[in-house]
Amino acid sequence: MLLTAVLVSLTSFFLVLAYGERSNLEAKLKERLAEQQLSLSEYPEHLKEPFSQRILRPLRGWMKAKASFFLPKEKSKVWQEKLWQAGFMTAQPADLMAAKLFFATALGLIPIVLTMLLSLEVLYMLRWVITGTLVGYLLPDLIIKRNIVVRKYKLDKELPDSLDLLTVSVEAGLGFDSALVRVVDKSNGHLAQEMAYLLRELQVGQPRKEAWRNFAQRTGTENIRNFASAVIQADQLGVGLAGVLRSQGDQVRQKRRQRIEELAMKAPIKMLIPLIFFIFPTMFIVLLGPAAIQIIRVLGQQ
Repeated sequence: MLLTAVLVSLTSFFLVLAYGERSNLEAKLKERLAEQQLSLSEYPEHLKEPFSQRILRPLRGWMKAKASFFLPKEKSKVWQEKLWQAGFMTAQPADLMAAKLFFATALGLIPIVLTMLLSLEVLYMLRWVITGTLVGYLLPDLIIKRNIVVRKYKLDKELPDSLDLLTVSVEAGLGFDSALVRVVDKSNGHLAQEMAYLLRELQVGQPRKEAWRNFAQRTGTENIRNFASAVIQADQLGVGLAGVLRSQGDQVRQKRRQRIEELAMKAPIKMLIPLIFFIFPTMFIVLLGPAAIQIIRVLGQQ
C-alpha cells in the first residue's frame, strides 16, 4: 500500500510539473511569435513586395535600357507589329532586343563554361560559342514567328462565330459597341481579347477609324483586316451594320471552305513522298522478296 501511494504521488507530481512546463512552453512560443511578427512589421516596405517586383522588374528595366542602345531604329515599328501579332501586347521593341542579347550571351557562355570544366580545345569552344550566340540571338524571332502563326490560326477560327454573335446582337437592337461588349463577355479567346482592347481604345477617346485600323494591325490576318475595313466603310457611309456583318460572316466561311478544299487537293501530292520512300519499298520487299530468293537459288544450282 505504501509503495502504491508513493507511485501515485510521484505520478501526480510529474503530471503537474509537465503541465506547468507545457504552459511555460506555450507562453514562450506565443512571445516568440509576437516578436517575429513585430520584426516582420519593421521591415522596409520594398522587402514586402513579391520577388517579381523587387528583382525581376528592375532587372527587366535595366536590360531594356541597355538594349535600347543596340535597337535598330528602322526595325522598331516592324518589331512592334510582330510583338502585337504574337500576343505580347505590353512588350516593346527594346524588350525584344533585350531578350535577343540575353539569350545570345547565355548560350554563348555555356560552351566557355563547359570548356573550362572539361578542358576542351579552344577552337572547338570558339565554334560552339559562335553557334550558341547566333542561335540565342535568333531564338526570340523563332518564338515570335511561331506564336504569330498559331495566333493567326486561332483568330481566323474564332472569327465566324464572333461575327454571327455580332450579327444576332445588332439585329436584336443592340448598338455596335454594346454588341462588341456582348461578344467579349460571351467569348473566351484571342479575338475576344483583341476586341476588349479595341473597346478600351474607344473608351479613352481614340477615333473609331484609327482604333479599328490598330485592331487590324494587331491581329495581322487578312480576314480580320477585311472585316475592319468593312466596318470603317460602313461607319463612314452610314450603311447598316447588320447586312455588312452577315456578308462578312458568309465570306469568311466561304474562304475557310475554299482553304479546306485546297488542303484536301494538296494531300495526295504530299502523300507521294512517304509512299515512294517508305511504303512502296516495304511492299516490294514483302511481295518480290520470296520470288527473288527462289530465283537466286535456281540460278545458284545451275
